[in-house]
Amino acid sequence: MHRIGPLPSQRALLGLRALIALTRGEPPDASLRACALSVPISFLPDDALFAAGFASFAEAHQLSGAMSARARVERAARALWLTRGRAEPEAAEELAPGEWDLARVIRRLERCLTHSGLLVRRARWLGLLAHADVAFREPTMRGARAFVLEAARIIERRDLARVADLSASVAARRLPARRERQACFDALAYDRIRVLATELNRIHADGGEVAIRWGRRVLDGARLAQLMRWV
Repeated sequence: MHRIGPLPSQRALLGLRALIALTRGEPPDASLRACALSVPISFLPDDALFAAGFASFAEAHQLSGAMSARARVERAARALWLTRGRAEPEAAEELAPGEWDLARVIRRLERCLTHSGLLVRRARWLGLLAHADVAFREPTMRGARAFVLEAARIIERRDLARVADLSASVAARRLPARRERQACFDALAYDRIRVLATELNRIHADGGEVAIRWGRRVLDGARLAQLMRWV
């Protein structure tokens, strides 16, 4: 469990940690370089090539500044993901020792940046969704359906006349603290909530309606679409 989870594995953010450490100016030892490039230590480019690649990468994505290294890396990850049309990171190319060049170093660093940023944003979203009240209506449905989720499980289902009836039909509950939300996740819970998040995105993209409530706060329409687009 990482403090900003839930995450798909214990090693999911090793790349992010490496990028933050390198941005902070820590010595680029073999372990950090391998994590940032997602390769075994035996496959690393030489020190000079990595240094040149990271310098170009850091300049291109504006990793210098007064903010914390973590904030700078997360800002750069979000900007790069938006620039690339919110697409999932492309699969890492297969490399062997001796096949590195400057462009490949930069591409691997950018893939790590995009993938890590997406995991962080998704973790925050899934942690909220695991303790939410959800209403949805697909374009072909006459009415709406509502789910009450607690600790990443559906504990109640209801039929609604309209998505907008969510607040009136389901009693408001306290949103647990972040640590409590994280504690409910294991691999099965992560998969369940990840599938639910994907389905809600699909319903919205297909022209349906979705509303989500945490405590007394309800998000729907354009406000909810703006939140979901980050994951």
